[in-house]
Amino acid sequence: MKIINGFALLASGLFSMHTFAADVRGVYAGGGFFGANSSDCEYSGCSYSGQHVEVGYDINKIAGFEVKYGSGESSYNYGDADLTISYMGVNLGSNVGTTWLNIYGKVGLGKISEEASLFYDEYTETTPTVGVGARFFLTDELKGLYVKIESLGVSFQNDNTGAAHLVGVGYKF
Repeated sequence: MKIINGFALLASGLFSMHTFAADVRGVYAGGGFFGANSSDCEYSGCSYSGQHVEVGYDINKIAGFEVKYGSGESSYNYGDADLTISYMGVNLGSNVGTTWLNIYGKVGLGKISEEASLFYDEYTETTPTVGVGARFFLTDELKGLYVKIESLGVSFQNDNTGAAHLVGVGYKF
């Protein structure tokens, strides 16, 4: 509950900053591919690949909210495993003085679910998630079609480190 209250407090502060470049506010949606890996292959798959979709809202040129969902699979020594990733968080960054690039850091909550076929094990955990990313707009303003790259890091399953690398395309309205 403290985490939800913290997000609500952060959100109210970010919404009050809407006067900083209100012209870049907007909803965006996209999707693409991801690759994920784990530092410990004993209890989970070493690497996964799959697809993701995202929806977000840029409050201003500094802050935005984002929700992602991804689904993928892995083959490793002990059988196949399916992975789903859900993410909800805040992007904080800058357009670094350009009209085509947005670089940002990410902080939020990730939910990871892994289901292995060999022992029919299922593992689910919700955990803090951090990352970095960049959106490259194909127009001469911070709206329209974009290409996106991101890396997210998370700790799960007895403090193993997991990382997801995403690439995709989208459109900001």
